[in-house]
Amino acid sequence: MSDVSDSGVEAMDTTGDSPDDTKDNNNDEAEAGMDAAGNKDEPEASSGENEKEGGDGGDSTPSNGEPHETSESQSETQSEPPPVPSYEVQKQEIHPLLTQRLKKGDKWYLVDQKWFKQWKKYTGFDSWDQHTAGEPGSNPGPIDTSNLFKDPSKETLNDHLMEELDYALLPQPAWEKLVAWYGLASTSKPICRNVVEYGTYVKHLKVEVYLIDLKLTLHPHANEIKTHSFSRSDTIKTLHEKLVEIFEVSNDEETRLWQRYMTNSYELLTNQSQTVSDAGIYGGQMILLEKKTKDGQWARSSSSLTSTTNTSSYYTRSSSGSQGSSSYSSSYSSSYGRDPSSPGLCGLSNLGNTCFMNSALQCLGNTKPLVEYFIGKEGEAEKPYKKHINRNNPLGMGGVIAETYGSLLDEMWNGQNSYLAPRQFKNIIGRHAPQFSGYSQHDSHELLAFLLDGLHEDLNLVKKKPYVDMDIKTDGRDDNDIARETWLKYLQRNQSVIVRLFQGQLKSTLHCPKCDKESRIFDPFMYLSLPLPVLNTRDIEVFFVRTDPSASMMKYRLAVPKNGSIIHLKEKMQAVTSVDPSNLVVIDVYHSRFHRVYYDKDPISHIMDRDDIFIYELCKPLGDQEWVPVPVYMREIKHHSSTSYFGQKHVTSYGQVFGLPVIVTVPRKGCTYRTLYETISSQISRVVLEPQKKKKTKEEAEGEGEKVTAEEGESADSEMKETQEGTWEFEDKETYYNTKEADAYEDHESCSATKEPKKAITVYGCMDLFVNKEVLGEDDAWYCPQCKEHVQASKKFDLWKMPEILVIHLKRFSYNRYFRNKIESKVEFPLENLDLSDYVVNQEEPQPLYDLFAVSNHFGGLGGGHYTAYAKNKDNGKWYSFDDSHVSEASPESICSSASYLLFYQRKTEGRRKPEPLNRSLSVSFDEEVKEENIKFQKKQQQQQQSKQANLIKEEAEENQDGEGNTFSD
Repeated sequence: MSDVSDSGVEAMDTTGDSPDDTKDNNNDEAEAGMDAAGNKDEPEASSGENEKEGGDGGDSTPSNGEPHETSESQSETQSEPPPVPSYEVQKQEIHPLLTQRLKKGDKWYLVDQKWFKQWKKYTGFDSWDQHTAGEPGSNPGPIDTSNLFKDPSKETLNDHLMEELDYALLPQPAWEKLVAWYGLASTSKPICRNVVEYGTYVKHLKVEVYLIDLKLTLHPHANEIKTHSFSRSDTIKTLHEKLVEIFEVSNDEETRLWQRYMTNSYELLTNQSQTVSDAGIYGGQMILLEKKTKDGQWARSSSSLTSTTNTSSYYTRSSSGSQGSSSYSSSYSSSYGRDPSSPGLCGLSNLGNTCFMNSALQCLGNTKPLVEYFIGKEGEAEKPYKKHINRNNPLGMGGVIAETYGSLLDEMWNGQNSYLAPRQFKNIIGRHAPQFSGYSQHDSHELLAFLLDGLHEDLNLVKKKPYVDMDIKTDGRDDNDIARETWLKYLQRNQSVIVRLFQGQLKSTLHCPKCDKESRIFDPFMYLSLPLPVLNTRDIEVFFVRTDPSASMMKYRLAVPKNGSIIHLKEKMQAVTSVDPSNLVVIDVYHSRFHRVYYDKDPISHIMDRDDIFIYELCKPLGDQEWVPVPVYMREIKHHSSTSYFGQKHVTSYGQVFGLPVIVTVPRKGCTYRTLYETISSQISRVVLEPQKKKKTKEEAEGEGEKVTAEEGESADSEMKETQEGTWEFEDKETYYNTKEADAYEDHESCSATKEPKKAITVYGCMDLFVNKEVLGEDDAWYCPQCKEHVQASKKFDLWKMPEILVIHLKRFSYNRYFRNKIESKVEFPLENLDLSDYVVNQEEPQPLYDLFAVSNHFGGLGGGHYTAYAKNKDNGKWYSFDDSHVSEASPESICSSASYLLFYQRKTEGRRKPEPLNRSLSVSFDEEVKEENIKFQKKQQQQQQSKQANLIKEEAEENQDGEGNTFSD
């Protein structure tokens, strides 16, 4: 038993791990440290012999990961083979396994990313970790997956886990090797997932991290629901067998499966070899097991299971025809909602996470001029859009998108369907945009953008797009001239109903702060994505550890910029503690180790809400070359006795890290081990009692192989062994380590402070933020053509030309690699008379007044939730709520809510020319617009010329008058 109750001392590197300590190193400098930026000074390389002999805080595990065994019989030289290969062998065996490609049906395993990073550090897997490879302090220990579970008992994973941030994926052979080497923690469970195919038309392989939960029931006990998880690669046969097992149905009984939709309609699952994904089964859907009745009949035909669905007709999928095929007209004729209803009041069935699509379709499906363009008027021989289909546009879809959408609008507005299933439309969208294939949840705005762009190219009147030089000279020119030339050039390649209705023009101005160079660009836009003026901050809870050993930890809640960096966190800490940021180091502590040391320039978004963040105060500033911060880990040394095949007894010692690490700052040069020992003892004196050393007999000293004779003041080199091998055995930890005191902390008042009430947000406030001038960041620097260098220019947006239909996208969602967020704040907007005059800088533009006619809503959080829509019927002027297949009347007061996501406005006709009807020839309309713009341009040139001539005449007259006056005076 060791007599010294001490902690392992490990030099601090950029990731908070410990470099090897050498036994006989003659260098008296503590070489490993950090500078002001958090950079690490590399330790001098020691000999291979010294590395093998190095210890770590009393942990007698050698650097190759093999347990250190001490034999009770010195005469026997035979030893047992190491149970774990060296870290070099581990790296060699695992590396090729991690590079193997995904194969359908293979099994992969999830491991906690922090554990995996620790293993990579220990084995020197990455080049930047090779100098610390094999350090016992970096040994990751048993595999721990407990942090990935929301409910370990149900094996439910946490929501929104991200690969390479929360977890790593390992192929089955790699997993089995690591489990054999390190074992699995008692609180952990293996997380095995299959490689499955995603996509309806374009297939791609992916590890299915999240399984889908299905609601299972047995007819006629439909109220008794059980939940079970399935893989998307499971077959209907597997699903069927599982339900038979769960409900304990005899194998002799004949059964069949039904999938139930939200509309209380059912579809028979007959293809036993089809996968859950291919069958369109989605998470949360109900699967019903039906048994034959005693008289040999299926209860499905009885009234107890009858719905409004004509199942056989509804689920007969019509084949999609080729371009121009008439099959599109009947693609929705098999819909099941055949009850007569008012035109336009037609719901859309949820086919499996397709509420985002239904919401966008209902908003567009109530856009009056667009609907009239697609469905035409009674008595018309041909619908207007059919005359404009461009089948040869390489940027389009051969007219398929336009025809499918037109067929869908026909069914929605014929007044004969209360709801229908847009399967044909979804299949076509998925074929041309693979991101929308399958049954994953998506964004209604993303679908809307794709659909409008697809309709534009399918209906583009420009059959062969000419080359247009968009290099427009702006120096010395009027905004009107630049905007008009840009728009006319745009119309040379783009003329469609989408351009006519949805597209406007945006002015973008860049200003160089060095030479005052200004760049003006006038770009077309189809929607306005408006930021929300909310507090762009997040609260982070941190634990502050002072250098004063008698002070307890303090917990703070600090509000920091979401897009800020670690230096902002340090500055916030300085504001409440008066400690200079250069004396602070921010560290993520995981399993009693420094998992990561954050640099000043690291983004705040790297810190997750579940991370344990500690801010340590240092007695000397980072970057002081005379001093070096050293992390100190607490280790408990345990011994395991075993007997070999030959009867030889062996004692295996291994160290286990516990408690909270501390940091001490010591002189870089001339630091003795006595000084180091006393510094550490002082720093941990609040939680650790120093034991009294007992004198060792001569026999004990000789039995250890060497004597401990170092005197105070000797160089650290001669006393390395005494300091490094000071350990806590289990009974020492219980005796000398005060766990309660070590874990104690006080709550700062910031933890209980109440937040200020939020101010109301309006759509005008969003517009103000949109047009505000902003300075570009370093990563978005603009190349100034006059300065010939990249500069952080100021950027400003202004509205120039306003569209007939204005779509406003409220940017509620924000994403980056480490942080995701949804803003739930309510944005107030008017249902009538939205006036954007203050944001339009074009003096010739008529007053931009708009009335609301549709809203796409999103309820819930990230990665899920539900989409609905509000829309104003063009025929009766009433508001309705569209929730998938359910349609109900809505009050105007309910339209504005915190769920509002996309706003659809139509321009009012007061004060401007009435728009031309879209059922006339669009080509004539665009020709007239080009002609009108050219006439305006010519008139303006004439006015400028006349004004110039008038000024010349005026100047000549003034000169003549001055000449006469001078003559008279003479």
